[in-house]
Amino acid sequence: MVGETLICPADVTDADAVGEALDAVVDACGGVDTLVNNARVGLLSLYGGGRPPHEIDPADWKHIIAVNLHGVVHCTKAVVP
Repeated sequence: MVGETLICPADVTDADAVGEALDAVVDACGGVDTLVNNARVGLLSLYGGGRPPHEIDPADWKHIIAVNLHGVVHCTKAVVP
């Protein structure tokens, strides 16, 4: 698949959803040559102008960690083997 783009939206916080997206990529392209873990959430995207750490809502912090940390792990674990 040269010169084409395949878009596979997935919730990177959900390992099963990542696996399904990977299956779609493998079906369409035959495999993965490069993984770019590009999904992320930051304080600016959640709060517009940012927020001091002591004012971050605990649920928002869990969401940031789920996307930025667990998402990378789920994607990497799915692709590397």
